[in-house]
Amino acid sequence: MTAISEKRQAIRSELIRRLTDMAPKHRLDAMLEEVDGRALVASIAAEDVYATIIDVGLADSTEIVQLATGEQFRTFVDLAAWQKDRIDPLEALHWLRAARGDSDEEFIKKLQALDIELVELIFKKLTLIHDLEENPDVNTEGVTMETPEGKFLIEFTVDGADEAALRRLSFDLMTHNPFELARFLEAVRWELPSE
Repeated sequence: MTAISEKRQAIRSELIRRLTDMAPKHRLDAMLEEVDGRALVASIAAEDVYATIIDVGLADSTEIVQLATGEQFRTFVDLAAWQKDRIDPLEALHWLRAARGDSDEEFIKKLQALDIELVELIFKKLTLIHDLEENPDVNTEGVTMETPEGKFLIEFTVDGADEAALRRLSFDLMTHNPFELARFLEAVRWELPSE
């Protein structure tokens, strides 16, 4: 380790110690003001970052969510979305919406850090998947999106910002790994909704 990186590490360690004594809003501001905020956030325990986000509010903490690592993000979603033995798919979707920043690559890392079963459950609870080969004249009520090969029609059962976030997530799944998309949508349609 070079002298410069040792000094930077010492400064970061001191800042982390000071963060615990700060009010939540000041803690959040200090994380964002750090020259390498991503490294600072990554060096803090996920539970501590999560506590700061909850204290300040998710809507005001999206930049911190975007700086988090994939593993930290998975912890955030697990802590926020699980209620006893049930997952709240809308809460998980809200965290996914908060994680979306300017970098698609960083967002995909966070998405991939989540259990695929959780993403399937979000779709199972918040969409209807129609197989156009089985029923090409399906009658839908909500906003829809057709898959590129024309096999499936995704109907969104939420509206507003949630519908836009779910539509964008669908697009991400289509563009990131189009070959796995059919398998994913089949799983959403047929697997039991066990959590």
